[in-house]
Amino acid sequence: MDEKTQLLICLASAVAANCVPCFDHYYGKAQASGLSNAEVEQAVALANQLKQGGAMVMTDGVREIMRQERRPQPCCSDPQGGCCCD
Repeated sequence: MDEKTQLLICLASAVAANCVPCFDHYYGKAQASGLSNAEVEQAVALANQLKQGGAMVMTDGVREIMRQERRPQPCCSDPQGGCCCD
């Protein structure tokens, strides 16, 4: 994979992860590599589209859980009694 493609993936990943310092770091590298602002903006737009899809799925999941009459068991319990939600 060429360097510019790697940098575009890193920039989009930073946006998807909501990591401003990561984006700033890779944006500097992107500028040095000759990537245009238009190319970076396209990667940012794609990352934001993915985030919106995830947000819609999460919203639908929350609505589904809230419609249930009984509370389901947590899916993240481990055999030793711990839970990532606690």
